[in-house]
Amino acid sequence: MVSLDNGTVLLDHGELKFAYQRRYGLIGENGVGKSTLLKAIAKGMDGFPTHLRVLHVRQEVPAHLAAQLTVMQAVLQADVERNLLMEQEKILLTKLEQADGADDA
Repeated sequence: MVSLDNGTVLLDHGELKFAYQRRYGLIGENGVGKSTLLKAIAKGMDGFPTHLRVLHVRQEVPAHLAAQLTVMQAVLQADVERNLLMEQEKILLTKLEQADGADDA
């Protein structure tokens, strides 16, 4: 069961089904419990597969970034693991380019 802090039940005997290698978004009106459900899943809700990753993106983008980022960019920026991997990719590509340059000399 998933409930709000005030005791309002959001999900009781419900069922969530996810397809392999898909990404899902949860949308709805303010106050209906979207964040509460995601937090419950992220904490390890009973029956939720432990090998799946839950990414919870803030509801509000800071004002100084709002004008600079698209919605997609804001979502991708929240994925810390992806950002670290992208940075590692840049470092490795730079090293490969430097090695190729040394071979040509």
